[in-house]
Amino acid sequence: MRTTAHWEVCKNQESYYAAHHFALQLEEVAKASNLSTHGIKVFSKKYTRTHGSIADALVNWDEGPDGWTQNIDVVNTSGVYAEVEDECTIAFYDI
Repeated sequence: MRTTAHWEVCKNQESYYAAHHFALQLEEVAKASNLSTHGIKVFSKKYTRTHGSIADALVNWDEGPDGWTQNIDVVNTSGVYAEVEDECTIAFYDI
């Protein structure tokens, strides 16, 4: 069992920062397309582990356009790998 301190340290991982940065960029894309940004969420490693994912962080937009994850470019940065997890979620991993 992980401690609260462990989960807080995980929020300092590059993947968590990359997920937040991606979510901000996604909000800008949504605004430019006159779409609601409501529902764009970043989930921490604690959330991912308790909900069955192995990702270090997730960006989820359930209320986004159908298949938005297939129609957006995800660029991997140094130390972080990102991939489509499902039709409304992008997963981020520290490498």
